[in-house]
Amino acid sequence: MTDVDTNTGEILTEGNGDYSGWENRYLAEAHYSLNKTIADLAQQRGRIEMELRQRMESLGATQLAAEGYEIIDEGKKVYDFNRLVALREILPDSVISEAFTPAHEETIDVADKWDMRKVQHWPKKYGHDVADIVAHSTTILPGKVAVKKTGG
Repeated sequence: MTDVDTNTGEILTEGNGDYSGWENRYLAEAHYSLNKTIADLAQQRGRIEMELRQRMESLGATQLAAEGYEIIDEGKKVYDFNRLVALREILPDSVISEAFTPAHEETIDVADKWDMRKVQHWPKKYGHDVADIVAHSTTILPGKVAVKKTGG
């Protein structure tokens, strides 16, 4: 029968990956081993990303040099607007008005809104057509650190 390498999570199978002949126990072992391996790899990747991010921060950079690779901090910047209030004390109003709009009331058109906490449960409830629509409407944002092989 087919075995799973518990060190790498690799399924040691012959043929084309047809698992229809596997016993439930072997499928469960393979699934468990793969999930554990994926979790371990994700943890290692997280540590590497943290080290890369720390190196960028220590240099005050958004990129690192590495032959054959492009290492970029793709993180979305988030600002604490409460701290930006201090800019009003040191910059003239003419400069502040270029970037700051004080709180005010206005009448606006509000776009359609979806409560995804509820929508995410619909595919199980309402079937494949709903699942397809939800799946195609989903975008996964990139991680904060991207490492791309550029050649050599």
